[in-house]
Amino acid sequence: MTGTDPTDPSSGFRLNIGKANGQIAVSFHAAAAGTVLTPGTRYFTLQSGAPDGSGQWVWSNVDGYVDVQGADQTVQWSGPASGTVQLFRVQVRLQQ
Repeated sequence: MTGTDPTDPSSGFRLNIGKANGQIAVSFHAAAAGTVLTPGTRYFTLQSGAPDGSGQWVWSNVDGYVDVQGADQTVQWSGPASGTVQLFRVQVRLQQ
């Protein structure tokens, strides 16, 4: 689904997260259109999550990073670090 090669052990989807100068930096590779096994166009949505106080995580889309069409590019986002724990994930969908 993410454009990795299941026959290559070194091929995997990586969400890179770092922090510099008070900013959080997130990046990932958005693979282009599908293959014979997964034809179609890939769309990537970056989401951030934070605890809601009751032990649950609340996920929301990161503005400007919803349904980014994969074109073999590196997608990069940076923003201020919050004072609370924050997680990131990427949702991928394939449209045929």
